[in-house]
Amino acid sequence: MHNGTPTAYVLGGSTHNGCIQRYSAAAYLASTALILARKQKPRGRIFSQPIYDFALDQWTDDSKFVYGKDNVAYDLSIHGAQVLDYLEDYACTYYFSYLTSLTMKDPTTSHFVPKPGMNPFFKYIGAELGHFAENLDNLKYPITDFSAWWENDGLAPVYSQDYPKWHKGRSTARYVQDTSLRKGVWYVMDTLEMDHMNTVAFPRFTPTCRQQREQIVFYNKLYRLLASLE
Repeated sequence: MHNGTPTAYVLGGSTHNGCIQRYSAAAYLASTALILARKQKPRGRIFSQPIYDFALDQWTDDSKFVYGKDNVAYDLSIHGAQVLDYLEDYACTYYFSYLTSLTMKDPTTSHFVPKPGMNPFFKYIGAELGHFAENLDNLKYPITDFSAWWENDGLAPVYSQDYPKWHKGRSTARYVQDTSLRKGVWYVMDTLEMDHMNTVAFPRFTPTCRQQREQIVFYNKLYRLLASLE
């Protein structure tokens, strides 16, 4: 997601600066990840090594890491994404943005709600994103209306998935099959009816056979597209 996501605030990020707040769901998740990442005392082979090595050996104070700005939770907040507005595009690189959405508009409220088939772990966040309207203080580029951010895939608004929008305009185009492609252009692909878990993280947890088939089709098309590039 190129422009941040309100998920950071739904899970307990500060609306003042985007950092994780103490005693929030985000703080619990980050602290748990640190425990699992650190090498455990020998208790047999299973617990003698970290479940995943985040390479955080330089951090001697966990609280500075969890509650500071040098972590993925801050980078995924809208505050953090706007700070990264200095990042440049490369004229030698092809850019393809695949959009995913598994919410629908409620005609009575105009809010977005999860569709059937969304991963159960994402339904609460997807519903919260679907009507998010918090006041975010101290943004470099203030946002007064979040309605464009409501359609989402359970973690990321569709609005944030296509191309970076902060600071300056980008060269963008809708992807059209069998047309010549140019480097340095952000090609926006058709929106896929999938949640965030279907294309990243742990795909084997996809809840329906239909979504599993769609995932296979997606990666086959992606492979053929990448293989066709010069």
